[in-house]
Amino acid sequence: MKKIALVRLLFVLGLMMVPVVGLATSHVPQTFPTAIEGELATDPASFALTTVNTFSLALFVIFLTVGILFVVWSALQFVTGGPEKASEARQKMLWGFIGIGFAILASFFDDIAASMLGITLP
Repeated sequence: MKKIALVRLLFVLGLMMVPVVGLATSHVPQTFPTAIEGELATDPASFALTTVNTFSLALFVIFLTVGILFVVWSALQFVTGGPEKASEARQKMLWGFIGIGFAILASFFDDIAASMLGITLP
């Protein structure tokens, strides 16, 4: 019986991650400047910003996914664990919200890097 509940939980969590992954892949740049195309030699700041943008997007997806998983896991622990598991569930929920906060900060990382490099974002 516990295996069926675990499979259901994993299935629901997997369905919850579909919008996150879909949104993450829509912002990935289609072309990267390379030295062969000559763009790197003329505009290295643009290449650096593209790299930072890709890195911040990956951090956003990772932190948001882990944060949501922790929040859902702690909510299930609140419901099924009883009073003895409440403090552990609160700790997990706190860390889940901290992960979501870091995901929000990671989404602004490329804007911060662009302002430091003096580049205007399109």
